[in-house]
Amino acid sequence: MSGFIIRNDEGFIMGSGFQGHNLVHSVVIAEALVVLHELQFALDLGFTNVILESDSRLVFIARERNGAAHAMAVEGMRTEGDLFWVEDAPLKALEVADSERQSS
Repeated sequence: MSGFIIRNDEGFIMGSGFQGHNLVHSVVIAEALVVLHELQFALDLGFTNVILESDSRLVFIARERNGAAHAMAVEGMRTEGDLFWVEDAPLKALEVADSERQSS
C-alpha cells in the first residue's frame, strides 16, 4: 500500500490517495507506479505546478516532511481498495499536512 499527497506551492493539499500493489513484487516498481498515478491524477484535475509526496522508501522528499503521505499509507492499510480525494484527505493526514505546512 502506498499513500500520496499532492500539494500546491503554498503547501495546501490539492489531492491525496492511497493505492495497493498486490501484484508488484519490487518496491522500486511499486513506488514508480505511485508517482506515475499521482502525476496522472494531478493532470486529470488540471494541476500543473504541484509538489508530489509519497510514502516511498526512495528519497523523493526529506523524511521529516513525509508524515502526511505516510498517514495516507497507514489509512490505506485499514481500507480495502484504492481511494482518492480532491482538495481533501483523511483527518489524520490533514492534521499532519497542516503541521508540516506551518513548520516550513
